[in-house]
This record gives sequence, structure tokens and C-alpha cells, in this order.
Amino acid sequence: MNSSAPPCQVEHIARDILMTEASKRFSGSQIADELVRRGALIKCDCGILFRDQPMYYLHKSQHNEKNPLACSNEKCNFVASDYKEFMVHFFKHK
Repeated sequence: MNSSAPPCQVEHIARDILMTEASKRFSGSQIADELVRRGALIKCDCGILFRDQPMYYLHKSQHNEKNPLACSNEKCNFVASDYKEFMVHFFKHK
């Protein structure tokens, strides 16, 4: 796991990528993947991106270790079909 980049570094890296002429050839998801590769963003198995590790770990703790779309609550057997459904379910536990 890469250490979390400070927000100003994330913005600087993103600006460097977005300001290049070559960026016109890449999609938003390709740019996000590059930011993950560079350690400026952290990507959860469910696809959600985070700028810092504390928020990532808080979010990650809500997933079942074996299935990122399954609820981590031992009394709950919910398995989502996608990350949006998972997040809706997560807020119901709150």
C-alpha cells in the first residue's frame, strides 16, 4: 500500500496529467488509474477512490474480507450486486 499523498500533491499530480496535450487521449478512469499507480489516490476493491488512508481504512472495514461487495456485519448476510448498492446498504447500518 502506498502512503497517502497530501491533497496538495494529489492536485499537483492531477494538474500535471491534465495539463499535458497527451491527456486528451485518455479517459477519466485512465487518469484515475494513473493517479492510483503513482500513489496519489487509493482505490478500494469496490472501485471507490480515496485521497487519504484513514478514510480508505474506515471504508474498507465495512467490506467482508473475502468479498468486497459483502457486508462485514456478522449478523448480516447482504451481498450487493455493485458498489452503489453496497453503499446504500452501508448507510442503512448507520
